[in-house]
Amino acid sequence: MATRSGDEIDLTEIISKVAELISEESPIIQGFEDQFESLEPGLRALQVILKGSEAQRSSNDREVNLLMGKLKDVAFSAKTHIDNFIKKREGQIERVKFKRYVSLLSNARTQKELIKLLKQVAVQISELITRARELNFTAVADSSFGLETWNGSSVVGRDESAQILEGYLLSKQRNRASTITILGVKGVGKTTLASMVYNNAMIASHFTCRAWVTVQQDSDPRDILHSIAKQVIQGYNNGDLVQSILLALSSRERYLIVLDDVSKPEVWRQLQEVLPITCAGAVIIVTQDRETALEASSRGLIHQVQLLTPEESWELFCAKLGDVPQELMHLGKAIVESCKGLPLTISETVGILSREARTVDRWNWLLQELQQKGSIKHIAADALPPNLKKCLYYFLLFDENYEIPVRRLIALWLAEGLVHPEGFNDEIPLEATANKYLIDLENRTVIQVLRKKTNGDIKACRLHHIIRDILLPKAQESHFFNGSSSNVIHVYRLAHLPEVEGATSSERAAERNQQRGNLPTSFKHMRSFLSFDPREGREPGEHIRDFLIKGIKMGGFKRLRVMDLEGVFRPILPDFVLKELSHLRYLGLRRTYSDILPASVGCLQKLQTLDLKHTSISTVPHSIWKLKELRHLYLSQDYRTRLPCPSSVTPISLTDLQTLWGGYIDDQSLIKDGLDRLKSLKKLSLTCQMEASKQKALEEWIVNVPCLESLKLRSINQVVQPSSLYFEHLSGLANLKSLYLFGKIESTHVSVLSTLPKRLSQITLSLSKLEQDPMPILGKLQELRILDLLSESYTGKTMMCPASSFQQLRFLKLWKLKELEDWTVDKEAMPVIGAIEIRSCLKLKTYPVKMKHLIYFQ
Repeated sequence: MATRSGDEIDLTEIISKVAELISEESPIIQGFEDQFESLEPGLRALQVILKGSEAQRSSNDREVNLLMGKLKDVAFSAKTHIDNFIKKREGQIERVKFKRYVSLLSNARTQKELIKLLKQVAVQISELITRARELNFTAVADSSFGLETWNGSSVVGRDESAQILEGYLLSKQRNRASTITILGVKGVGKTTLASMVYNNAMIASHFTCRAWVTVQQDSDPRDILHSIAKQVIQGYNNGDLVQSILLALSSRERYLIVLDDVSKPEVWRQLQEVLPITCAGAVIIVTQDRETALEASSRGLIHQVQLLTPEESWELFCAKLGDVPQELMHLGKAIVESCKGLPLTISETVGILSREARTVDRWNWLLQELQQKGSIKHIAADALPPNLKKCLYYFLLFDENYEIPVRRLIALWLAEGLVHPEGFNDEIPLEATANKYLIDLENRTVIQVLRKKTNGDIKACRLHHIIRDILLPKAQESHFFNGSSSNVIHVYRLAHLPEVEGATSSERAAERNQQRGNLPTSFKHMRSFLSFDPREGREPGEHIRDFLIKGIKMGGFKRLRVMDLEGVFRPILPDFVLKELSHLRYLGLRRTYSDILPASVGCLQKLQTLDLKHTSISTVPHSIWKLKELRHLYLSQDYRTRLPCPSSVTPISLTDLQTLWGGYIDDQSLIKDGLDRLKSLKKLSLTCQMEASKQKALEEWIVNVPCLESLKLRSINQVVQPSSLYFEHLSGLANLKSLYLFGKIESTHVSVLSTLPKRLSQITLSLSKLEQDPMPILGKLQELRILDLLSESYTGKTMMCPASSFQQLRFLKLWKLKELEDWTVDKEAMPVIGAIEIRSCLKLKTYPVKMKHLIYFQ
C-alpha cells in the first residue's frame, strides 16, 4: 500500500470528483451508487475535521495527537482507494467502449471486494468522527456541518423503508392527496425514518412547500396550525390562522407536512377537517406509536417500522461504539440482544458504555442491569458529578413536554450559581462552561435535543422522560425544591402553574411538594420562582402582584435569585417589590407584553440578565445604567424599545455588559461619551433610524468593541421601511463570527465587504441591493460556513463563485434575488457544501448541475 508523504491531506479534489460522479450518474459507479452516496457525506465530514485539526496541533494531549495521526491515515487511505477504484473502472470502460452496454460488474467477486473496501473506509471514518466527538475535538465541536448525520445511526436498517416512502412520494401514478402513517413501537426509529425522507434532496426539490411539527402531548390543533403557519407563510403574524393556512396551502401544487408523534385521535381528526389535503400533490406524514394507533386515512399508506434484525443491531452498535475487544464480544452481543432491536435503546446504551471501563466485570454488571430494568439510563444519572446533577435537577421545574430554550436554561443556571469556573481559569466565560455542561448532558443521553441552530449549537431541549422519573425522588431527597425545619416547609424553588382546564399543578415537582400536609410555608429562603401561567386577561398579572406582595410582607424573597415570568400575560410588578429583591440575578419578562418597567429596576444591583424581548415597553428607565453586574440585556425589536440617554446623574456603569440585543436608536441617541462606553459587548443587535452623519459615530463605536462576536444591524426610515447603511469598514472586529446587515449598502460603499473580518463564519445580507457580485469577495473568507443572501441583497443578473472560493461553506441561501439569471460555481469551489436553498429566484435559468442533489428549490 502507498505511504503518506507530508502532513497535509486535502480531500477537496476527491470530494468534488465523487459528487460529480453521483450527480451525473456516471457509468463509473454503476452498481456502486449506494456505496458512493453514503460515502460522500463521510468524506465531507472528514475534510471538516482535517481542516480544523491544525488548531490542536500543539496539544500535549496524547490521545488528541494520536487521533490526528489516525485522521490523516484514514484520509490518505480513503483518497488512495477511491482514486484506484475510479482508475480501475475507467480502464474497464476503455476496454469495452466498443460495446453498446457497458457492464462494470466484470465479475461478482470483484464487485463484492470493492463494496467491502468502500464500506471499510466508511466505517473507519464513522469510528474516528465518534472518537473525535468524545475528545471534544475542536473541529467537531465548532462544526456547523452537522456531523451527527454521519455516525451510522440514522440509516442502519432503514434504507429500504426510506426508499419505499420516497418512491411513493415521487410516484407519478400517485394522482391524489394522501396520508402516510408511520407506525411502530417507541424507540424503533419512526422519527428518524420520517426525517430521512423529509430531508432527502429529491423530496425537498419535489415539494414546493414543507413543514415539520413535533406534536407535544398537550398540543391542541391550534398550536399545531400555528407551527405550520410559521413555516409555510412568510411574515405570518398570528392573524386569521385557519384562513391563512387554507389560502397558503391551497395555492401550492405540492406540499409536504410531517406531524411527528401524534397520540391523540381527536387532535388528528380535527386537523384532517382543517388541512386542505385535496390537491393531488398534498401529502401529510404522521408518525405514531403502534400502541396508540389512530384511525388511518383511506387515502393513504400505512408503513410499519420493523425492529432491527440481530445483524443490523450489531452493525449499529459497532458503528457507534467502535471496535469491540475480543474478550468482550460475547457480552457485547448479549447487550445488543437485550436492546430488543430498538435503535434508540442501542444508541442510549452505547452512550453509557462509551464512558464505562471496558472490562468483563463492568460489562457483565451493565448487562444484568439492562436485562432487569430494560434500560441503564439510571446509571448515567447516578454517575453525574454534583454540579451536573444540580443542573439536571433544574429541568424538573419545567413540564415534561416543555421545549426549553437553551439561552433561557443557561441564564437560569448562571443566576442560580450552578456553573463554576473550570479549575482556576477565570478567563473562560461561565456561559462557555455552561454550554460544555449541556453538551456533556447530551453525550450522557440524559436530555433530548429537540432543535439545533444552523451552526450546530443546541437551541432547545428537555429532560428524557425516563430520567425524569429517576431524578424526581433524588431531587426531593436532596431538598432541591423544599426543606423543612421547626414544622415549617421552606420553599427553595417554585414552578407555578395555576389550576386551569387541561393542566394541573401536580405536574410541577416543586409546587406538588409544597402542598404536602398543612404545614405553614416560608418563602424566606426561596432562590427561584418560575411561572407558567397560560391564561389571558387581567388574572395572571394580578396573581403575580398579589403573590409577590404577600410573600414580601411575610418576610420572603429576600434571597430570590431568579424570577422568570416568560409568557405570563402582563405581570404587575409594583415599584416597591423590586426594591426588596436585592439578590435578584435574572428577571425574565419575555413574551409578557408588559408595557411598563418600574424605575426601581435600578435597585437590582446583582442583576445579570434582563429579558424584555417581545414586550410593549417603549423605553427602559434611566436607572438601568446603574446595574453594575448586568451581563445580558434583551430588548424588544418589534416594539422598538428605546435605550435612554445616560446623563451625568446616571452615568453608565454597565462595564460587564456582554449582550445588548434588540435595541432601537435614532438621531437623538447619545453614542459619543454614551453608548460607546460599552466596550465588553460580545453580542450586539440594533435597529437604527439615523442619518449618515450619526451612523458614522455608530460605526466608530462598533469597530472599537474588541470582543464583539455577533453583530446585527437594521437600518429603517421614518415609515419603518429599509434604509441605507453607511458603514465603510469592519476589519477591526477580529473576533466577529456572525454578521447580519439589513438595509441598502450604497454602491460607493461596497468595499465594506472587502473589509470584513477574516474569522466570520456566518453572514446574512438582506435588502443590501448590491450591484456588484459579492461572491468573489465573500468566497475569500476562509472560515465562512453559513451564507444567507436574502431579499434583494444582490440586484445583478450573474453570480460567479471562482476556483478555491468558499472552502468551508456548508449552507447557502439565495432568497428573492429577483434579477439573478445565471449562477456558476467553479468545480474547485464549495468543496464541503451540505445544503443549498433557493427561494423565489424566478429568473434563475442556470445553476450548478453538479450540486443539484444538494439544492432545495421553493
